[in-house]
Amino acid sequence: MSFASFHHILSAGCPGGAPETILTSLDLSSCSLNCSLAEMGVADSVLKMILNHSLGSDITGVYNQYKYFEERKQALDAWAKRLTVIVSALKAVAH
Repeated sequence: MSFASFHHILSAGCPGGAPETILTSLDLSSCSLNCSLAEMGVADSVLKMILNHSLGSDITGVYNQYKYFEERKQALDAWAKRLTVIVSALKAVAH
């Protein structure tokens, strides 16, 4: 699969589309993951924990020490299922 095809498929769910310039594969995967999980209804706090971002510099970030392990697992399992559907569709088109 070409980079352009990969970029198009993964950025399709991003509001406003993907950035015009993709600097690294990490940029692409972070944007795709973040946008897709947000679209799937994953809470912002869970998204931040998945991406290893802080919950904020306000009181929430200081006192909220909950790690969201179960929520992260559920979100990433849902993402894996979504990727499986995308890859299966690509394989079907390629054959």
